[in-house]
Parts: sequence; structure tokens; C-alpha cells
Amino acid sequence: MWSKKRVYFIQPQLYHYACIFDLLRQARLIEEVEKLIRNMLMKPDVFVCGALLGGCQSH
Repeated sequence: MWSKKRVYFIQPQLYHYACIFDLLRQARLIEEVEKLIRNMLMKPDVFVCGALLGGCQSH
């Protein structure tokens, strides 16, 4: 998933995850968001949880 790590040597940060979650939420792919949260390299923060809760609310 993180080709930017291989190609551009950019480490994924929480705001990268939050942006991806928001895009997946808008596409109504809540199950994919849940999978990504479970496999994140770091502990989710308030923005990540907010993206998930926003998706649940609109779903």
C-alpha cells in the first residue's frame, strides 16, 4: 500500500492515514478503513478516529 515509502522514501504519518481514511469513507468503503486501522504502523490518534466515526455516521 505504501509505495511512497519504497519510491519516495517517505514514512507514513498519521495525517497520511487520516487522508486515506477520509477518501475511503467518502467512497463508502468503511470495511477497508477498519482493516487499515487494525494494520497501522502506529497508534491511531483523534484525527484517525474522527475519520472513522465520520464514516460510520454517514454510512
